[in-house]
Amino acid sequence: MVNRDLQFYMENIHEEEFFQRFTNDEINTLRDRSFIHQYQKGQVLFFQEDPKQYFYYLFKGLIKLEKMDETGEYAYIDYISEDTFFPYGEVMSGKNYYYTGYAQTDIDLMIIPKQVLEDILTNNSLQLIYMYKQITKVLIYLEKRIQMTTISNAKTKVIHTLAIWMADLSVERGDVRVIKYPMTISELGHIAGTTRETASRVVKKLVDEKRIQITRQSIHYLDVPYFQKILDQ
Repeated sequence: MVNRDLQFYMENIHEEEFFQRFTNDEINTLRDRSFIHQYQKGQVLFFQEDPKQYFYYLFKGLIKLEKMDETGEYAYIDYISEDTFFPYGEVMSGKNYYYTGYAQTDIDLMIIPKQVLEDILTNNSLQLIYMYKQITKVLIYLEKRIQMTTISNAKTKVIHTLAIWMADLSVERGDVRVIKYPMTISELGHIAGTTRETASRVVKKLVDEKRIQITRQSIHYLDVPYFQKILDQ
């Protein structure tokens, strides 16, 4: 991508949902003080416990967040899809990042200085209300993930994980929903708390039942009501 394409992002941020409640002066401040950077797949954006200096808006690609516990085991894994601001939960609080951020794919990322955004937010109640509503959505999503930890059946855990991915990462395309990022069976099994082999068997059955279609680059949810029913439970 050439520089003029990156400049296009900056010139048109007011069209993004997240930025539509900022005033013209605030948008200009964000443009002047922020910058856009491209990361290649696998690059680290920040490490867990790094000083929190920036917030981020993802224009393109997928980001993976990982938090390690004191034993070095993964305690938390999540994903950020494009057209998303993050981390919502750390605005106006905390001095350090709670997890490590990786580029799961090649990404185009807006990097916003923490103090700049927080100074703007102190005088922009409309944007604060909008962000509060987004945090509420995040909490609902996290509640679903917590509920999943109480499930003992490995097959059910895998199906619930796929349902949560549908809610969090997919986009609507006609009667189906599509995750347009490469999500592996190993990742699915790990997040569901089971083995790759178990996750693979569950996925094969769902494919045979024509509920999903999975490739190296995408997941198609063919039976959206089936997964939505799981989310509504």
